[in-house]
Amino acid sequence: MNNIPVIDQILAVLQDHCKELAAALQFRQAAEINDIGEASAVFPALHWQVDDEIRNTENNTDGEDIRGFTLQFPIHFKITTAGGRKCQLMPEVRRLVAVLQEKIEADPTLQNTALWTEYISTRFFLHDGGAVGGAIVTYHITYRRRRAQPDISY
Repeated sequence: MNNIPVIDQILAVLQDHCKELAAALQFRQAAEINDIGEASAVFPALHWQVDDEIRNTENNTDGEDIRGFTLQFPIHFKITTAGGRKCQLMPEVRRLVAVLQEKIEADPTLQNTALWTEYISTRFFLHDGGAVGGAIVTYHITYRRRRAQPDISY
C-alpha cells in the first residue's frame, strides 16, 4: 500500500506525460491551471485542468457497491499556439492533438490504474484577433477505489 490516493496516482501519470510531451514538442510551458478558458501568456504551451471528481452513475447504478466506489473526473488538455492563419496552423494543431491523444490513450500504466479513459471531445479555439489559438481535448477518467481506502483500486 503506497498511501497515495488512486486519483493522485492517475494525475501523476498524466502530469508526467504532459511534461514529456512539452519537452518533445518544444512547448515553452506545461502546467496545471485553474481555468481552462483563461488566455495563455506563453506560446506554445500545454496546460491541463482537472474538474471535480464525482461518482459514476452510468449503467443504472449509483457508483457504489459493497467494496467501494466507481468515480470519474474530467480532465481538459489545452494546447495553445502563437496563432496564425487557419490554413497554415490548423494541420499543426491537429497533429499536436493526435500526439497528445496517442500518449494518453496508449499508456499501459494509466490503463492499469484507471478503469477506463474515455475520449470526450476536441474543441478548437481562436485568439482574439481571429487567428487559430489551439485546441482543448477532454477526457473522462473513470476508476474504482475501495471503501475507506482511497489509495487502493479494485
